[in-house]
Amino acid sequence: MQKGLNPPKFTLELSVLRKVGRANPGVVGRSEHKTHSPNETKIMKKVKSILGALLALCVLASTAVAGEKAINDKCPLSGKGVNASKTSTVEIEVCCNNCKGKVEKNPAAHLAKAAKASKGECVLSGKAAKTSAKVQVGFCCGNCKAKFDKDPKKFLGKVKAAKKKKA
Repeated sequence: MQKGLNPPKFTLELSVLRKVGRANPGVVGRSEHKTHSPNETKIMKKVKSILGALLALCVLASTAVAGEKAINDKCPLSGKGVNASKTSTVEIEVCCNNCKGKVEKNPAAHLAKAAKASKGECVLSGKAAKTSAKVQVGFCCGNCKAKFDKDPKKFLGKVKAAKKKKA
């Protein structure tokens, strides 16, 4: 043994440091790794998987919203360019999935008919409506959007399809 080193005192100091959270007196601010019980580990895994699922849902939801683009590039009320954040969803009533497909393929062509159609009536066949096709209409500002939302049928005929860009 070396002079001046008292093993029992060193052991006592080491146990005190472990209780305080500093097992190695030469390293400041480092604590021992805490092991978790099997039950705590299962709970943490479940929480991580739930958080992962929520994150995935948020990403999918934001992509779905961003994917729904307005069919027009000019505001139906003012004629100015459309602000991507100012849109309204219009439901065009149809009788069957066949008519729904036609409306979804070329919605702007059927908006004028939708403006004149009676509620509960298919815009293409005139039969009783059983489903609907959703169309996004864009506006230049919140004021135009608010006017449209009060009475959409009044302005549906003014919505013009966006011009397709040449590749």
